[in-house]
Parts: sequence; structure tokens; C-alpha cells
Amino acid sequence: MFSTAGLPTRLWSLIWPHGIPIQGVASTAGLIAIQVGIGIVMKAAQVSGSYSFSPSGSIVISEFLKLLLSSAFFWWEAEKRRESWPPSPSLLLEGGAGPRYSRLDDDDDASASENAVSGSSQPSLALDHHQLSDTSPGKGELVSRLRVFWRDLWSDLAQQKTEGIIVLALCYTLINNSVFLNYKMADPGTIQLSKSGGTVATAVIMVTCLGTKISKLQWIAIGIQLCGLILTQYKGDSKTLIMYPIGVYSILALQLALSASAGVYNQYLVKLNDCSLHVTNMILYATGAGINLVCHLLLRCVNAGEPGFLDGYNSFGAIMVVVSNVFIGLAITTVYKYADALIKCFANVVSTGILLYLSPVLFGIAFGDLVILGAGLTFLASWLYVSKPAMQSTNDTYRDPGRKNRVSTTLRELFAKCPVACLGILTFGTVILVVLLAIPEQTMPGLLHVSSTAARVSEVVASPEVVASPFQKTFAMVRWNSHLPERIPLVRKYDPFFRTVHLSIPELAKERPSSYLDWETDQADNTFTIYSAVARVMKMILSTEPLIEGLLYFHFDAWIDPLAWANMDRNQVWFLNSSMPLHRCMSSTNESDWWGLEKDFHLSSLKATEVVEQLDAGYKVQKGQWCIGWSDIYYIPRRFFVDYIRLADIFHEFDVFHEVAIPTMVQIINDTYSHGGASAKPAVYDFRDCWGSCCDDGASIENVTTARCGHRLNYLSEPLRTAFFDKLDGQAKMLGLPAPGYQQ
Repeated sequence: MFSTAGLPTRLWSLIWPHGIPIQGVASTAGLIAIQVGIGIVMKAAQVSGSYSFSPSGSIVISEFLKLLLSSAFFWWEAEKRRESWPPSPSLLLEGGAGPRYSRLDDDDDASASENAVSGSSQPSLALDHHQLSDTSPGKGELVSRLRVFWRDLWSDLAQQKTEGIIVLALCYTLINNSVFLNYKMADPGTIQLSKSGGTVATAVIMVTCLGTKISKLQWIAIGIQLCGLILTQYKGDSKTLIMYPIGVYSILALQLALSASAGVYNQYLVKLNDCSLHVTNMILYATGAGINLVCHLLLRCVNAGEPGFLDGYNSFGAIMVVVSNVFIGLAITTVYKYADALIKCFANVVSTGILLYLSPVLFGIAFGDLVILGAGLTFLASWLYVSKPAMQSTNDTYRDPGRKNRVSTTLRELFAKCPVACLGILTFGTVILVVLLAIPEQTMPGLLHVSSTAARVSEVVASPEVVASPFQKTFAMVRWNSHLPERIPLVRKYDPFFRTVHLSIPELAKERPSSYLDWETDQADNTFTIYSAVARVMKMILSTEPLIEGLLYFHFDAWIDPLAWANMDRNQVWFLNSSMPLHRCMSSTNESDWWGLEKDFHLSSLKATEVVEQLDAGYKVQKGQWCIGWSDIYYIPRRFFVDYIRLADIFHEFDVFHEVAIPTMVQIINDTYSHGGASAKPAVYDFRDCWGSCCDDGASIENVTTARCGHRLNYLSEPLRTAFFDKLDGQAKMLGLPAPGYQQ
């Protein structure tokens, strides 16, 4: 028996939630630990912003493992019943959390006596105490145990609301699959944060459908919690003042509403009768495994890129996703049994606070400006809610939910008349939604970090009358080597053509450090090792932006014709090879007269390549070789982001000059991935049709309006500048969008 002896009563009343048993508090603490772990694992298991395994397949495995665990727990429960024979007199006359027992003499008629005691027209299972106490050794004892287990199981199954559990399994199928999409869109802290906001939805559902009482102080706590959650997302340095676009929060809110409804319904089913919790879980997990298997098989038919059922589990992260999902389901169900759905929501709040602090450390996510204040308010709200609950007069609300709710009554009557048809329709709809969620690029465009202009591009691309930008899924990083912010309005004319246009300008906001980075800007001042800033941007993209397929880097005084790149292969690196220094690799300084070799820029590159070779990471490195090349315009596809980041970190350690570091990194990528014989497709494409060079100021109006790229665009020449940006305005109209940015 749990005792609070030795603790002052007043102190204990502050830290121990009223009305919650020790099992509820323990299960809530376990749920917090598991939620923090799964938040980290789900993000860490991603490869280039996606998963190497099938999400639906992993859910099947998780549900099956949970089914096995629940079966083992019920076996243990049946053994305890068997060992405790004969039951207490109250159990002999009342139904308990298992089979209904009746007191029988050796010569009684079992079925007649049982029906008489139970008072039910349905036949119940009466277990003979001779059978239950059969302790004959060997095979006979095992058969006896199996018989008791089977009879207990069927007795509990007869009392379960099986149709309701199947509906619940459909809800969790949709929720579990959407979780994978959420972790592609946002960081773990924000995702967990959205779950914390479910307190309001859960409270409303519990009050209207279950008749649960919520005290005034609890409603105040819920309001404080909402304010705290909003404050954690405030980001004053962004145009929208929040960390993510509204589209991301909308998707999270939709999942939240479904999750809150499923949570309350789960609580109702668990507390509806005295059946074994493990039997309820067995039905839930068996149904979930079957439905998710159907989803996986259908996805394999309609999506050629869907991984196989057992593909991708050669990594520790993928295995931990399955393991975490096993324990999260069991923990949540236990919380519903011993506490309630609102306590589960406040467990989410605590997990959120932890993940909000861990996300910046582990995944490079920037803090919101008021995250500490917001998190503090959510914790205060949690304490207020659990410390002053409303008095519940009776448990009848769990016996007849929604008896005064017309919608609830109508749905139950419809389900009672046509259960098979209703279940069929719900199952079909769930499977279709899961399939759509697995292809987010086609079903939910414009959800992630995009400017409002770029988001509108996604909306009009589907129209056959409108031209689509080849860069609609590309991140543009535009670099200034000096502080010239007056050029920003003109560069913003690229917004309609790219998913995001990011400006890299030294000292853009002098009150911020040079290391400052967000989706719109950075202030990197390391011009000659600028590739390190590109790597930081790639890390940011990988952590939250699954829809971006590549990064195009170019200087602000270069020009890019956005609609002239439609035929380029976006799985290749594009590297400029039309200006000095030309892109070439060498092992002797005599092979080029480039000025950088006279300053021994190649020596630090040789040291960096030695480290790359020692990594034993599978990179093919040509010993004693380095590369040079003009690096003011290049494109890196998403599939090489991790390689670029890893190589950039090494080359930056040795301060390798960018026109040596970037070409050498590109060559390593090409040598590593261009394999398969003479017919293999190279990983790098040298494009040669850009006009000009690093220092050429002689571009004409014809050059800037006909060449798809070039350098330099003379901003001081009004006719030249006007000709090019008027062209961009015309192309924006072809996309069906107004021309953004600077207007004459």
C-alpha cells in the first residue's frame, strides 16, 4: 500500500494530483519519458528529410508486437486468476475483470446454474474449480492453463464493444500514419506542442459527450495553457511572427482534433465495463495491424517509391521507431485506464517543454523569442488543472455517454442498424486517407516554409494554362559579399520562381551576431569559406523541409533566367564551367596559372582530403589531387545534402578557399556516386552556357535577356537593370502571379 508518511500534508497536496491513483501518476511519468524519446527518434531516423523504411509497414510491425505483449500480459493475468482459486464470495456472484464465476457443486448442471446467477440470456462461461485448480504435471498442466486462458479470453471478448474498438483502430491508423508526415514538416518540440493544445478539444468533447465536469479553475488553466503555447511559437524576426506557416499549424490542428476525439473515445471504452484492459488492447492492435497492412500493400501498388515491408531496418533509428511506437501505445492506454484523457494532454505539455529545449541542441531548430515564458505558463497551467479538479457526482456518464446529445444518439442508432456497412465505409475512407498522406507533395502543396508568393506558385502550377517554374521545389540562396541591402527589393523579384529565396548578407542587422540564421536570411561574414554557411542552411532544410528537392546558390549580381532550366536533371549537381578558373582537377601547380595556386590554397585542400579518406565513410578520394573552379553559381540536389554538409565541415576546419573547396567537394561526390561502368550517369553536370566571369562588367541588354545565366549584372546601369527585371516581371505573369519586389 502506498504511504505518504513522513511528508507534510500541505506539501504532499501540492505535488500529488488529487484523485489520481499511484498507477496513474506512474504511467503518466512513463508516458512523458517515452514521448520525449520518440520525438527524438522520429526525427533522428530520417534520411535526407524522409524515411528509408515504409511508415505504414513499421506501424504494422509495431501493432503486431503490441498484440504479442498484450497477449502475454493477459496470459499472466489469467494465471493469477487461476492461482487465486477459489474466488472471493463477491466474485462468485458478480462479474469481474474476467470470466463470470458461479459457485457449483460437483453434480450441478453448469450452464443452468450460471445463467441463473448471471441473470442474462446470453450464455456465459462457468469455469469448474476442478479445471481451474488442475495442477497435474507436464502436458496436462499446460493444457489446463491454455483452457483457462482461452475461456477467460472468450468471456472477456463477449463483453467487449468490438465495433467501437474497430472504429478506434481506424482512428489510430490515420493518426499514426500522419505522425510521420508531421515529423517531416516540423521539429519534435512543435509537434509535441500541438498535442499539448489538445486540452481544449479534449475538455470540450468530455463535457459535451461524456458529461464530465470541468471546474472554473480548470478552464482558466486551459486558457493560460493556450496563451503559453502561442508564446512559445512567437518569432519576432520573421514576417509572420511565428515559427511555421499557417498551413503547417492547420495540418497539426486537424490531427489534433482527431487525436482528441479518439482519446476520449478510448477512455470511454476502457472505463465502460470491467473487462480486462489487455483484451481490449488485443482487439485494438490486431485490427490496427490488419488495416495498416492493407494500407501498405495498396501503397506498394500505387507508389513505386514506397519501400518494401522489411526495407530500411538496417539502421538503429528505424528499429527504435518501431520500439518507441510499441511502448507509446501501451503507456497511453494505461494512462486512460488509471487517469483520464486530459491528464494525458498535460503529460504532453511536460514532454513539449523538454523537446523545445532539446530541438535546438539536437536538430539546429532556432528558439522562439518567448519560449521560456511560454513554457513556464504551460507548466503553471498543468499544476492548476490537476490541483483543483471538479467533483464528479457519479460514473454514470461512462455508462451512457451522450444520452442527451442528439448527434451522438443518431450516430449510435445508425451504427446499430448497419454495423457492417458503417465499418466498411470507415475502413475504406481511412485507407484512402493514409495513401494520400503518404504522398504529401501531390496532396498538400505549400505547407512548409515558403513565402506567400512562392506558396501561390504551388497553387497555380496544376493549371494547364499556366507555365510552371522549374524551381518551384528549389531553395535559392542568394549571396552578397558586402553590405548592400538596397539591392534586396530587386532580388525579391525571384520570389515567384523558387520555393524559398534566402538572402545571405553580412551585417544585415548589426544587432545580431554573424552566426544568425533563419529561413529568410543569414549574416555570414566568412566570404572565402561561404560553403560552411551553405551547409548550415542545408541542415535547416533537412530538419524541417521535406518538399525542397535542391539548393541553387548564386551571387546577387549574377542573373538567372528561372524558366530556362526545365530540362536539367535535378538529381545531379550543376557546376559552372564557363569562366576562370575553369572547373578542373590536378595534382601539380604547373597545370594551371590560376592566381590562387601561387598562394598555396591547394595545400589546405590536400590536408582536408586526407581527413575525408580517413573517415572510412565510403568516399572515393584521389590522393594528392585537388580541384579548382568558379563557384558563384551551382546547384546541389537534396540527395547530396548530407555529403555536402559532412565535407563542408571538414574543409572549413582547414579554411580551404571556396574556389578550391567547393570544386574538390563536388569532385569527391562525383567520384563516389558515378559508378556502374562506362554507361554510368555522372553525379555532376558541368554547364557551360553562362555569360561572363567573376569580374566581367561588359554585359549587354541582349546578354541579360537571352543567356539563361551570367555574371556580372551591373546594377548601376538603369537600362540593363530594367531590361532584366522587366523580363522577370513578365515571367511572373506567365505563372499567373503579380510581379513582386521593386517597382519602377
